[in-house]
Amino acid sequence: MLSLPFLRRARWVLAALLALSSSAAAPAGAQSLSGVRARLWSGQPPLQGAVGTIYSLGADTMLVTLDGHAAPVAVPLASVLRLQVSRRDRADNVARWLRWGLLGGAVAGVAYGASRSAESEGAVRDRGCSEGSRCDHAVRYGLGGTALGAIVGGIFGAATGTERWEEVRLPSRTP
Repeated sequence: MLSLPFLRRARWVLAALLALSSSAAAPAGAQSLSGVRARLWSGQPPLQGAVGTIYSLGADTMLVTLDGHAAPVAVPLASVLRLQVSRRDRADNVARWLRWGLLGGAVAGVAYGASRSAESEGAVRDRGCSEGSRCDHAVRYGLGGTALGAIVGGIFGAATGTERWEEVRLPSRTP
């Protein structure tokens, strides 16, 4: 039997899951690029659209750890023709679709559960959420729908995730 305090706790757990899965992209300028995933084009041949993580940014040199390489590569800032930083990755897309899956699954599960109830419209209803009642079905199917929606949303987010690149001006390139 599900009680009213259980329903309140379930509501707060759902709200906490939604809050934890949210992500915010913090704005970053050229001075805070250390540790950021980047794509760069340089006058040096191997760095035409190379993707990696900026290890450090000095006054005239940038150290970049390229994907698939262990050691950072020193790139003179004067040779950098173009620099883009990643503002959204696959994890952001997974989190966004996970939230939509949680919400959609919960709504669909509650609606389905309430419609599957054996309780007729004219029946006298108990106070609370007794076994077999419309409320009980809605909560049970709602929790199942939430879990199923999270799984489907997470898989869809992982399958469709792409990075979003934003152009950044380096200090040596500022007019």
